[in-house]
Amino acid sequence: MAGFSGLVGLAVVKNEADIIEAMIRHNLQFLDALVVVDNASADQTAQIVGALVPEFSGRLQLRHDPRLGHVQQQILNALLRELGANHDIACFLPLDADEFLHADRAQLRSCLLAETRPVHLPWITYCPSASDDASQPNPVLRITHRRQKEAGQYYKTTFPRALLGQTRLKAGSHSVARQRAFDPQLVAGLALAHFPIRSPAQLWAKVVIGALNMRLRTGAAQGEGAQWHSLYQQLTSGAGLSQAQFLHAAAHYAARPNHPPVTLVNDPLPVAIGARDLRHSVNEQDALALKLAGFAAECVAKLQPAPPNQQAPK
Repeated sequence: MAGFSGLVGLAVVKNEADIIEAMIRHNLQFLDALVVVDNASADQTAQIVGALVPEFSGRLQLRHDPRLGHVQQQILNALLRELGANHDIACFLPLDADEFLHADRAQLRSCLLAETRPVHLPWITYCPSASDDASQPNPVLRITHRRQKEAGQYYKTTFPRALLGQTRLKAGSHSVARQRAFDPQLVAGLALAHFPIRSPAQLWAKVVIGALNMRLRTGAAQGEGAQWHSLYQQLTSGAGLSQAQFLHAAAHYAARPNHPPVTLVNDPLPVAIGARDLRHSVNEQDALALKLAGFAAECVAKLQPAPPNQQAPK
């Protein structure tokens, strides 16, 4: 793809088949281009993105990075260096698959194309509710309730061209290194709608794979992600999650321990007509099985001994 310019999104994604099409269709209503790096997805994520590339010719690019582990930060910073050196891009927007620009399009573009400082976009977290229309396949149209108040406010940062060579994205793209030196801005009306939990099957995969990954990193210690370990124990004990327990877990995702109950308000994300209809259906149970199979394969790959360079002479 040649001639990147203007406002360009960067997304490193893994196993996000249920939401990736909605994310691409929505965010390309705001962006000039979007680069999606698939990080060894086991589900249909890469296939869906690849199928959308011709539809958004010149504006959507799919790349692959098969490295295991927590490599999102390295991939994004390498992309910033590469694309900044070869294209006339005014501003980069690091986005996750579950993040949707929530702003007036004209205001967002005029601000970010002119601003030389990072702009912090606050998360507005959307959560499943008992009134969701289960027949709606587009999670952004199905999930219409958001937290009335965030259970701890998080932000994502933009990365203007002026920062190239001066700093780098930190883990999670929530800020840049040496943030104080670059005076990040908050602009009223510019935000990100965040859809971290969409369905019981998606939560099941997120909890089980997330908790086991934490255990691989930390051993027996379970101080990190205590809520996920608790949910993991409940899910794998055979007790499962009731609908009420699922809704509670979704509403309190990433909330601090002992946080008071979260209140939800009905406030659907405005979605353009061209971004409402999805053309690629995903079976949640199939996706769950593929994610778990992919994680098992990764664990086997890590545990397998490296083959000897050559056999010892007889």
